[in-house]
Formats: sequence, C-alpha cells, structure tokens
Amino acid sequence: MSEFCYLDLGSVPWSEECIQVGHPDYTEQVKIETTAYIDQLGRMFKLPEGARFMVKANPHDFGTYHEVNIEYPSQWELGDLDIRLEKMFDIESALPSDWDDEAKKYLVASGYKLEVNHG
Repeated sequence: MSEFCYLDLGSVPWSEECIQVGHPDYTEQVKIETTAYIDQLGRMFKLPEGARFMVKANPHDFGTYHEVNIEYPSQWELGDLDIRLEKMFDIESALPSDWDDEAKKYLVASGYKLEVNHG
C-alpha cells in the first residue's frame, strides 16, 4: 500500500486555460501555473493536519502532465479520517473558477504565456 493518497485538483482554476502537454514551453509554464494555483489555494483553504498541496506528475501517451493534488497520509488515524476527508472534499467542491489578483500578478511577473481571465 502506498504511503500517501491523492486528490486531484487540476492544474489551474476551472475556467482558466492551462498549458498543454507538447507545448514547446510546457515544463517552464506548468511550473508557473501550478505554483500560482497552489499559492491561491493556500490563501483560500486550510488543509487538515498532515495534508499538503503538491504537484503530481502523471504519465500519458502524449507525455507527462502535471496537476495540483492534495497529498494525505494513507494511514490517518481512523477517528479523524471522516472529518479530514470531508474537509478535503469540501475544498474540491469549492475550487476557484478564476485566478485571484495575487495569482494574476505572479503569472504576469513570471512570464506566463497564456491569457489570464480578467473577469
């Protein structure tokens, strides 16, 4: 059994465009967008103790893609497990649709090449 479990949150807020595997600048750009997303999620949500936001690489036929996940121990104490999992699924159901102002500033300053929604 794996030491950790993962809850996939995508690589960007759900209405934003993300860099595609195969793009010439994928490696550089995915680091920028996932860093901005993790920082934004950290401003929005407090994770249960023992969990963290992290970037997970996922192999695919067209190349390896990267997405933000919540990583949590597979052996959490059973008494707290339901409460912690419920908190993480609450986060998943409240994911942002757009970049917040701080993320937009970071993306622009970092040379992010995709258009950012300004709505």
